[in-house]
Amino acid sequence: MLTMLMTALTMILGAASRPVPAPEHPHVVFMIGEDEYHTWETLPEFAKKELEPRGYRVTIVNEDKADKNNFPGLIDALRSADLLFVSTRRRTPPSDQLNAVRAFLAAGKPIVWAMSVAMLTPTTEWSPGRPLPMSCSSAPSRRTSI
Repeated sequence: MLTMLMTALTMILGAASRPVPAPEHPHVVFMIGEDEYHTWETLPEFAKKELEPRGYRVTIVNEDKADKNNFPGLIDALRSADLLFVSTRRRTPPSDQLNAVRAFLAAGKPIVWAMSVAMLTPTTEWSPGRPLPMSCSSAPSRRTSI
């Protein structure tokens, strides 16, 4: 009985003396793919100057230069993202990447759209060569007055 008590006490005190990990800072993912507005230059600069000093973790996902519809690393980045900032124009991501964005939205996580796009609906079909299908109909409304 004494041995069991000592073991339990050791476990409790040992657990109490372990450092508690600090909460992770918010993770913002920038999905960038357009030819007109140079956001591949301005958004990383903004993130480095304004977000990183405030503790935000930032991941920049640029379009693939060989295939402008592909965004390498997007699916992995979204796994830990707290916010997705989309700056794309006339891009048609592969269905696995599109589904990752849909899942992100379905999980209730916020998306900021910087170009002429809106939220993805789960029923929208897409195929290469067509514009990225977008609609706000399935997204929960989170409008905030500023």
